[in-house]
Amino acid sequence: MNIFANWILGIAGVAVLGVLADSALPEGETSKHVRAVFALVTTLAILMPVPRLLNAEISFDFFSADAPQAMLDMTDRQLEVDLTIALAATGIAGAEVRIFGLGARYITVSAPGAGDEGKIRETVANITGIEPGRIYVYV
Repeated sequence: MNIFANWILGIAGVAVLGVLADSALPEGETSKHVRAVFALVTTLAILMPVPRLLNAEISFDFFSADAPQAMLDMTDRQLEVDLTIALAATGIAGAEVRIFGLGARYITVSAPGAGDEGKIRETVANITGIEPGRIYVYV
């Protein structure tokens, strides 16, 4: 019975937090997103005992503290690929793009023999929205 009581208390706790967060935020887009997040968390809280009932092991590791950084890293790697393709489409083939930095993002582009440093910086700035001063080009 203790497991059942803990499960119900967990669901109630998530629901109360959702109501408090919803009442503290003004109406608008942010409020809609907060409601959606709490709906997802409430659904997960309801479904938590299901794996135990099915004798299955399901990992919820994506809720770890490292998840936001992992998502940012994946986004950065995809942006690096997209920038390389965009640069190749403008005639700058063989460029190697790297994104780095915590908080403020910086981009380095290594394009040996490309010659036009300004064109590379402008292309990268237009795609990413990062100010040209944070884009380093090595030709």
